[in-house]
Amino acid sequence: MKRGEILYQPEGNSGLYRKLLHQKRETELFLSALRLNIFSHLEEWATAKMVAERTGFNERNLKFFLNALACIGLLEKHTNTYRNTSQSTGIPETCKSAYKKSFLMNGGKEMNLKKLLLPILSALLVLFFSICGQSLASTGQSPIAGVQETSVTISEVDKTRTITDLGGNIVNLPAADKIKRVVIISPPTTSILLSVISDTDMIVGVNSRAFTTANTEIISKIFPNWSNVETKFVSEGFVANTEELLNLNPDIVFYYGSSQKTGLENLGIPTVDFMMPGENNPEKVTIAWDNLMRQIFDVGDSISLKKEWEISNQKAQRILSTYTGEKKRALFIFSNIGGVITVSGSRTYADTWFKKSGLVNVAAKVKGQAEIDMEQLYEWDPDYIFVFIGNPAFKMLQNRIRGQDWSLLSAYRNKTIIDIPQAVYSWGAPCSDSPLMPFWLLSKSYSKLMGEADFKRLFHDYYSRMYGVELESKLITSILNPHSSSK
Repeated sequence: MKRGEILYQPEGNSGLYRKLLHQKRETELFLSALRLNIFSHLEEWATAKMVAERTGFNERNLKFFLNALACIGLLEKHTNTYRNTSQSTGIPETCKSAYKKSFLMNGGKEMNLKKLLLPILSALLVLFFSICGQSLASTGQSPIAGVQETSVTISEVDKTRTITDLGGNIVNLPAADKIKRVVIISPPTTSILLSVISDTDMIVGVNSRAFTTANTEIISKIFPNWSNVETKFVSEGFVANTEELLNLNPDIVFYYGSSQKTGLENLGIPTVDFMMPGENNPEKVTIAWDNLMRQIFDVGDSISLKKEWEISNQKAQRILSTYTGEKKRALFIFSNIGGVITVSGSRTYADTWFKKSGLVNVAAKVKGQAEIDMEQLYEWDPDYIFVFIGNPAFKMLQNRIRGQDWSLLSAYRNKTIIDIPQAVYSWGAPCSDSPLMPFWLLSKSYSKLMGEADFKRLFHDYYSRMYGVELESKLITSILNPHSSSK
């Protein structure tokens, strides 16, 4: 053979390389199970919790490990219970003993099994998601499709529940008292959870916008540990980093719609969708969120958003029934960023709030959110302009936004360009404060029907009922003027 001559050059075969890599990882999983003596604890049906109590391993990490073993056919799985397959039951005791002696002894000293499990899992959980998620995705199977399912009475080993989330998905949940660690990808739903649960320490991960679009002083009163909660697991596009999310060891994850579900499908963790497709009524949305939260955490409804909305609707209708004048005209600026103004027309949350507070939406002929120019704004010339996202009201009142001349508007001359308050969350989006929004709009546009002092008392009493906190007058003023310190 001549120097440099290639004897054999195989064709590219990425499938072969992936198969070899997966085989190696399957072997590592199997050897790790031997080292940890997992199979000896699963001769009969058992939950991850039962095995954790016997071994001292972390329950959440152990559950991931058992799911991975089930995925490669070494365990049977039914709901939350596991048992050896015929292959794992038949592993010779001499093989188990040999591996325990070889791998768990270090210089004559036995290694700590509790500490060993974490590094093993961090390296091998990739296997569970790559093999069970990617390899089976092409067939449309679930992460443990093909795993042998055997009939067992679930109540004998673990108490689970089944719910249907707002996206229509059927979700299996542990008992409410077993949910200790909650992760929330959808920002507004955090406010609902804070009004439902008493133990806020169970919230371990939150989308950062739940805080940046809120008044942090009031968040501190309701959620004292908020600054220590992890937020970096969610990108600007509201997509969770799967690896960072898993590091939080959640018992449950809350998300909003299919875009936020990306990467959550094969985690082996209950995920709950809070999106109601096509619904733009903040009353219906927040009541549905509240009801679902109470169902998940088994909390009663003696104080609930349904009851608060009933109070809000009755009171607002009673107040408006005394008004005989011409209805005020208003515009909801959804955002004003980079010179682009986006407004909320019909079939939006803002449109519903305007109707509840006796206001006419000047953008009613626009469906949903739409971009407009200043000429359209001059044509509408609303009595009131309410500002949600982007440039705050004071910049418009000072006419400081390049390319936008606000001085030609009646709302500029009357100083009725107003920022939407930020409390437990911005009132420009559905949240647990939403029943207050119609009254705040009334206090701004029909001040003779509801004065500012009247609204502040109503605001104070609402927070006392819903969150069990007392709001000082100074704090209420800062909440109602979210950008006053920036002027």
